[in-house]
Amino acid sequence: MTAPKPAPTTKRKRKKPVIIKRGEAVRRLGRMLKAIHRDALMVLATEAALETANDIVMASPDAERPGPGTYETVAQSLVLNMAMSLARLYDPGSRRYPPNKRDLASIPLIVRLLKQKRCQDELARQARAWIPHMPSIADTQEQACCKAIADALAAFSELRRDPAGRVAMARLRTMRDKLIAHSFMDEVHLAMPTYDQLFRMADVARDVAAGAMFAINGRHVDLLDFEAERAKQGRLFWRHALRLPGEDG
Repeated sequence: MTAPKPAPTTKRKRKKPVIIKRGEAVRRLGRMLKAIHRDALMVLATEAALETANDIVMASPDAERPGPGTYETVAQSLVLNMAMSLARLYDPGSRRYPPNKRDLASIPLIVRLLKQKRCQDELARQARAWIPHMPSIADTQEQACCKAIADALAAFSELRRDPAGRVAMARLRTMRDKLIAHSFMDEVHLAMPTYDQLFRMADVARDVAAGAMFAINGRHVDLLDFEAERAKQGRLFWRHALRLPGEDG
């Protein structure tokens, strides 16, 4: 009696990579940049509001301030808004689609293109003509562009290489899937990102956005200055909103 022949196995066909031309890759960089810059500004503004409020509250943690429930609601809303903006920034998109077919603007996708030599070469070439009437500084402009790319890539790479950074991104992704994007009938227990983790991802988003903005558009946008200005406004606002009874405004 002969043993039955095993059923033939069918190999899963590997999806062919979707390759786009260099010009299209650079155009995608420009299209992604606008949304990434917008979300980064929202994250930094929210971070400044949270940090300045927390500084005032923790300066006198036992004080009974008016309207504590409203403050808690505002603080939770700020955290949720920050988490949603960060979730968009760090969303790599669905793996069902090749990266070049994902209609998203996010840090993983813009970093993927910035790492490609063809994109770096084209951006460096364009940088030489940023100030066409001053050809003597073309080399300097090209070097500055390359440094901005390197700084942006290094910021994201450091976060991904660090185990703590990977945990932060994983928690953010789980929070988006289980809490922000959907409401489940059963209670969901998950490890939420801490303030420190959210703030670290915000700082990386700031550095990537600033580097990409300079490399792609030739615009120097000091997001640290933006943070400082929003922190200044936050201190002025919360000083009045969280004023204790009897305190001078």
